[in-house]
Amino acid sequence: MSIAEDFPDHEVKLLFEREELATDLELILSGDPSAADKLARLFDSLCQAMDSGLQGINEVRRVLLTVIELTYLHTGAHVSALRLYRLSLAGHLKVNDEPVRLINAAIGRSARSVRAARRFGRARGSA
Repeated sequence: MSIAEDFPDHEVKLLFEREELATDLELILSGDPSAADKLARLFDSLCQAMDSGLQGINEVRRVLLTVIELTYLHTGAHVSALRLYRLSLAGHLKVNDEPVRLINAAIGRSARSVRAARRFGRARGSA
């Protein structure tokens, strides 16, 4: 459930809109001289929001998840995924190498590992 679902529209005041975050992230990653100031202002806004209580903490979480999503577009993983997707569109992949199949298989393996680690942690912590 998102913060927008928790509060009626008139009560939700977003720290940042997605487009604003995307623009700020572009500047921060560009190495522009004003990038450090932009990053400091972003962090200050997040700190102030966290200080405002649970709603602010939930908003900071939303902002951070959005920043992670936007940052992904600038990573080598995104470049590789896009190349794989283009190969798929052109019909140059084997069925087992299709992007969705590869990604879902990796997610499934990792999810099982995470669940096993959590069970082990709970069992170990209760002993």
